[in-house]
Amino acid sequence: MHWLKCLRIFLAAPLLLPAGVGAIGSFNPSAAELSLLPPYCVPRAQRWGNDLAHPEVQRWRSVFGSDYFHMHHYCQGMLLLLRGDRQPLGSRQASGEYEAALNNLEYMESRASRGFVLMPELYLKKARVLQRLGRDHEAQRALRHAIELKRDYVPAYAALSDFYLDRGKAEPARQVLQEGLAVVPDAVILQRRLGEMSRRQDQTPEPGQAEQEGAAASAPPPTVPGMDAAP
Repeated sequence: MHWLKCLRIFLAAPLLLPAGVGAIGSFNPSAAELSLLPPYCVPRAQRWGNDLAHPEVQRWRSVFGSDYFHMHHYCQGMLLLLRGDRQPLGSRQASGEYEAALNNLEYMESRASRGFVLMPELYLKKARVLQRLGRDHEAQRALRHAIELKRDYVPAYAALSDFYLDRGKAEPARQVLQEGLAVVPDAVILQRRLGEMSRRQDQTPEPGQAEQEGAAASAPPPTVPGMDAAP
């Protein structure tokens, strides 16, 4: 009878948990963590998160349709990205959080409908995770994918430009900003980045210019013929 007693305890255990804990999948943020996530993550952290009669479920289902029922994976991915960023850079703990974040984001990517409204944002989040894992080529590809899905998605242009700048590739970074501004001319964040790049370029001497100026400064003054001659 021991196994039967254990089975009863196991089946009853969820009823003993506080509201919100173990609600849907493994998405169990603290109240503080939940406050950092988008509002559509709130119902996915509650026991009633799949209750079609609940007003909040109805609200977000009207936005996401059937994709709503996979959203806890997207929210979990964002949560694990936040947790990874709180760990020491390059630590095993951080890498573990990022790997788990990537798994959840890719799950959402594979399950979401073709017209999932947050797919461009998902690729932006995925790129951030991939960068933290040192998978730069995949991160670059994810950012490009975000732009392809939504041509006016300004955050993706900004992130891709920063990606190039961080790797010392100023010209590709500039081209991305110009590409974005061609689609969204009034994008302030892109205008500001392009202006900063132009100012830095104006302040940077041309190749060889610094050496020429230094050589000119250290050269002896010209001599006038006969100036040092004895009277």
